[in-house]
Amino acid sequence: PRLGRLITHKPPVPCLVIMVAQSAQSVVRFARSSRTGIAGAARSEAGRRRVHVHAALQRAGSGIRKKQIAFLGVDVYRVALDVDADAWRAERDSKGVSVDEAACKKVLTIDMLRDVDAKTFFSALEEALDPRIRGIATNMATAENDEGNFMAATAEAAEVAEEAAFDALSDLRSSLGDLKKGDQVKLTLETDGAVTVEAGTTDDLTASTVFQRALVATFTDEKAVSEEARASINKGLDAM
Repeated sequence: PRLGRLITHKPPVPCLVIMVAQSAQSVVRFARSSRTGIAGAARSEAGRRRVHVHAALQRAGSGIRKKQIAFLGVDVYRVALDVDADAWRAERDSKGVSVDEAACKKVLTIDMLRDVDAKTFFSALEEALDPRIRGIATNMATAENDEGNFMAATAEAAEVAEEAAFDALSDLRSSLGDLKKGDQVKLTLETDGAVTVEAGTTDDLTASTVFQRALVATFTDEKAVSEEARASINKGLDAM
């Protein structure tokens, strides 16, 4: 009925007939945007959401995070890292950077192998992330310019970056509930610093490249929380 009101009083021209036949919904949307002066509902929705180009991801590797309980190694979760392989190769070959520093999309997937309450899970993650965030920020603050001098502006920027990383960590705490065996936590890291966590619900954390670096380093650097994951992931990255 609403479509009928749009095309009464004048004979339908051929192009409009084709449009109606192909998609009546498109005609209605166009008419509404013409009356309200809005370019369209699709543009409005895009303006409210961060839009990212979907990169083709490749699994680098995975491994199990264990916890020592009464001298026994208990499997807690399996963690896997997927990366935009083309972007990773370009960053590695041109800049010689490690994967946590590389400007490429990454996805960390954690599959729970046992029940863990939210407090315990987050505390263990925080214990690993906190020193890495502080270390990355300190290195940023003390970086020298081309003349070998420290810059006050650089130190200030590092402080702001550190605060954003800890804000993201706080956001992550709010996003995580008790985890059961079989649950999955997925962290998507975009090149602009955006971090999305999927754990039953989907939440955007405070954007932070420092937080991203600390998160990836937790599973890939020399002090990684899982040696199995570190070895598997780094081997896969080298092979790409």
